[in-house]
Amino acid sequence: MRELKVRVWDTKAKCYVKDPILFDNFGQVYVVCDETSDKRGTCLITHKPNVIKELYTGLKDKNGNEICEGDIVLDYYDGEDAFIVEWDKDTVSFILTDTDNIICVNFDNYFPDKELEIIGNINENPELLKKEK
Repeated sequence: MRELKVRVWDTKAKCYVKDPILFDNFGQVYVVCDETSDKRGTCLITHKPNVIKELYTGLKDKNGNEICEGDIVLDYYDGEDAFIVEWDKDTVSFILTDTDNIICVNFDNYFPDKELEIIGNINENPELLKKEK
């Protein structure tokens, strides 16, 4: 069983949330802000409606970095092609897709620790996916 981890992209602030994150039973995201603590030691919990949740795949790249949904990875197995890590609800697995959204590989049958390298993610580095013409 893979470790359940999630990273959160704030679509308004255009950055990953660094503060501790809470999720309610409906999947809503809340951020715990220690900087706004009052004198009694309580802290502010803020609802974050404009976020993208990205799951950790449970796998690491060839450099030991955790591969998450939304990462852009290079595949060294057959050349140096860039792929996006996505969750496919139909197959209930993580897949790699190219810029044309074609399924390339199923993570359940793949060993990325020797062949994949994270080079960015779709939020911070979308230019990495542009095909040269």
